[in-house]
Amino acid sequence: MPANHVDAESAAMYKQLLTRPISILDTHEPEDIRLVRAFEPFCAQPAKDMTDKCTYGAHAFEKTWLRYAAAQRAHAYEGRRRFLNRYEYPSPWETAEAQQYLELLYSKYTQSVEDEDEEKEDVAGAEEKIDHDAQKHRATVAQYSALVGDEVVQNLEGLARARLEKHAKPRETDAKIDEAYMKMTSGGGTVEDFDGDEHNACIVSAEATPVHMFLPVPWDFS
Repeated sequence: MPANHVDAESAAMYKQLLTRPISILDTHEPEDIRLVRAFEPFCAQPAKDMTDKCTYGAHAFEKTWLRYAAAQRAHAYEGRRRFLNRYEYPSPWETAEAQQYLELLYSKYTQSVEDEDEEKEDVAGAEEKIDHDAQKHRATVAQYSALVGDEVVQNLEGLARARLEKHAKPRETDAKIDEAYMKMTSGGGTVEDFDGDEHNACIVSAEATPVHMFLPVPWDFS
């Protein structure tokens, strides 16, 4: 995938294919037509009376992606806020839909246990756990999906930019480690010369002498 500042249209197409859900409707249309219609949300459609459709089509993927990404980012921020508000790690098990289904299964289980005479006393004596965050809204599956998708998009963009930026290899920087050393300055003033101004304190006097720290290694390992 190219970086966004290099080829925004191709980047928008790849990001939508990897992070945007699609579905094929079960209609009476032919299978190939239904497959093509499934990808229609990825590409912005021009108005019917538009004459310059070529110029519009050059940014069709980017237009839909910007709108979709803005909506997803709002869902992701709300999901992060709800997870943080409840002190929960972002997980699909902590979403509202998953917890409602688990509570339904639990209620069916407890009801079946209460119907049995042998288990009645154990269930009645069980301590009920108090949920102090019961009044706080849980994140939804849509918000959790948007949260994950937002992180994936940022990683994709970072990988694309990393392929363009060629940094020096570690062995090249290690070879010059004996040439990189710190310098500090000493002398050239007394305590009385400092009037409390931070700017004046950083000015180096002409009488200051440079002192080299971490001197280069004197031995030749070649």
